[in-house]
Amino acid sequence: MLSKCQTLFSRKMPKGIVRHPVVDRATWLALRRQDVTASVAAALLGEHPYTTRMGLHALKTGQIPDAEVDPVVTENSISLPPMLRGTVLEPVVPTLIQMLRPNWTVESCGWYYREPSTRLGCTPDLLAIDHSTKKPGIIQVKTTDQHTFRNAWRDEDGSVQPPIFIVIQAVIEAILTGAAWAQVAIMVSGSTLDLHLIEIPLHLGIMARLRVEVAEFWRRIEVGELPEVDYGRDAEVLAAMYREDNGQELDLRADNRLPELLAERDGKKAEIKIAVERVEAIDTEFKARLGYHEAALLAGGRRVTWRTERRRQQFIPRSESRVLRYSSAK
Repeated sequence: MLSKCQTLFSRKMPKGIVRHPVVDRATWLALRRQDVTASVAAALLGEHPYTTRMGLHALKTGQIPDAEVDPVVTENSISLPPMLRGTVLEPVVPTLIQMLRPNWTVESCGWYYREPSTRLGCTPDLLAIDHSTKKPGIIQVKTTDQHTFRNAWRDEDGSVQPPIFIVIQAVIEAILTGAAWAQVAIMVSGSTLDLHLIEIPLHLGIMARLRVEVAEFWRRIEVGELPEVDYGRDAEVLAAMYREDNGQELDLRADNRLPELLAERDGKKAEIKIAVERVEAIDTEFKARLGYHEAALLAGGRRVTWRTERRRQQFIPRSESRVLRYSSAK
């Protein structure tokens, strides 16, 4: 039997949208693989901090796997990276929202929504009903720490603004589900546990542009055309895509840009060498001044330390990776 939220969202579901129950993680991941999902769609607009067009292309063509994140576990401790932190803390958020908005009904979504015509999909974190307006809405839940919140979410005037890729995610989720409104709930952990609710305007222009970009994305995949590489961000993606060499040599002598790039690289490496040598000389001068002392106070309030640090012996397992090297000019 459907809940109040599920019943209302069933009636409001836009034409051309289908939804599937999320029965387990494997099924959910399989559903997501066939679509560009709301969580990464901003990459097609160049607005995602963690995913690029090339990264998304490699993921959807199976050239790189879905990222799996594991906790760091020792005998007496466990450390969760940000992605897993959210998984653990997000179930607390509905309780906090109900304390803040007692006239709302809030519940987990449990459905994967997709638009087959564009192959765009989403799984909202929470569905909600604002009983003062009787209108359904979606709530995208995020968790972070106080330092990241100050740097990435707080404007200079103190107002709270979500990063643009999260705004895009919330807009997609609202439009695909037929929600009348969207909010982002950001839970900030630190000396206190804070929850901020932020209303997201439903800009239809964003969705119109995204549909064009998603169509172009799938067209490129269909014809085997790679997207433009972001050389500043795609290093890990390319390393994962081309993990092993094929033993063959490529003739690039007709490409006049490459010798220019190599000359620029040689120059930058020389600058780095000079800078590194100077830094090492500065470090050595400080060590000579400190002698046996552990620390020293400097004019201007800064402090320098040269402590003895002992590290446990570690066994480094055998690994294999490709190494990029350049020969000397002949």
